Amino acid sequence: MKAIEIHIPIGKELYYYDVNSLYPYVIKHYPMPSGEPVWQDNCEDMDLDLFGFLEAYIVAPHNMKRPFLPYRTSKNTLIFPPGEVVSVYYSEDLKYAKSIGCQVTPLCGYIFHKMDPYIPFKDFVTTLSTERIKAKNEGNESQDYVYKLLMNSLYGRFGINPQTSLIEICNYQRYLELIRTYGFVDADKINDSYYIVNYKINTESTPDIEWKPSKIAAVQLAAEITACARIHMYPYISRKDCHYIDTNSILIKGRLPDYVISSMELGKLKLEYASYDAICLAAKNYCLFKEGHADVIKHKGLTIALVTLEWYKKQYANLDHITHTTMTTLFNVNLKTLDIGQKHIHINLETTTSTKREAVFDKDGVWVDTKTFVVKDYAGQDKRDPA
Repeated sequence: MKAIEIHIPIGKELYYYDVNSLYPYVIKHYPMPSGEPVWQDNCEDMDLDLFGFLEAYIVAPHNMKRPFLPYRTSKNTLIFPPGEVVSVYYSEDLKYAKSIGCQVTPLCGYIFHKMDPYIPFKDFVTTLSTERIKAKNEGNESQDYVYKLLMNSLYGRFGINPQTSLIEICNYQRYLELIRTYGFVDADKINDSYYIVNYKINTESTPDIEWKPSKIAAVQLAAEITACARIHMYPYISRKDCHYIDTNSILIKGRLPDYVISSMELGKLKLEYASYDAICLAAKNYCLFKEGHADVIKHKGLTIALVTLEWYKKQYANLDHITHTTMTTLFNVNLKTLDIGQKHIHINLETTTSTKREAVFDKDGVWVDTKTFVVKDYAGQDKRDPA
């Protein structure tokens, strides 16, 4: 679960910090769940001295300005709200939430063995980190990038979807075989002899058989990594002067102390941009500028080429403003004729503000702050038989 939020949309003399290899740091320093999980169907009378993934009843105080625990809405949006929620969390998430003032009641869940003090990938990350620092010192950018990629890809390997989509061109007999499988998606006839079939592998033959854990992924490890990454980041993102957060980076008003700063050490922060003004409109959509010149523009999609500092200023002044313009794509493929050429596209360039927090406007209608949505979701637990 990645945390990307706007807290304060505009600011002056801000500092942008980025954590060195956040996920590899967590993999190296935090204990991981292992072994075959044991189901515990009643944890209500237990304390939080458990290790695993638990369904729990959470009460986050309404006065908590920067709530810690994530919640996924019915529209599949990840938010961090106060309120009352019944949901599934990693046990260390729950312990941390309780330590900062949340009420936590565990209900049930899967209990794992804690790999502590032995951490299985500690040597892996240490070796790659050491080699990466060596490559940096030698000015070897390609080796530096390879080691960075290897460290960061480990988390993705754990959380990979075991169901893999394949597209196969086959004869009629193979076509009949594939369309009868549980992983079949769709198919098209190419001619009288051949078909193109889209299907998934690593699915079970029927949807009703007992679930078995994947042999090519370990989703419990991926979930542990993201949870512990949030714990590591929370002291920074909960600051009152935090304007914007993005998984492993923060944009804040104040300067951080020297003891948390390092350009090399895993888990510490490096200062990317100092004393910059900023306009933040949405996730991955912000501008950092100084003395009227934009040094950083983040904007999703091909339209980034059309976005300027002046556009950000106009959009912030009027969030409903729409810029009508045209852009040219230099590599457009016509799938019917297989011709490649340019294409002119009409663009409506507008602001899509964040839906994760509620915008707060001053008396003049200027967007100056955000506040959390309050959630009450018992996940059906309020309707169960207390016996």
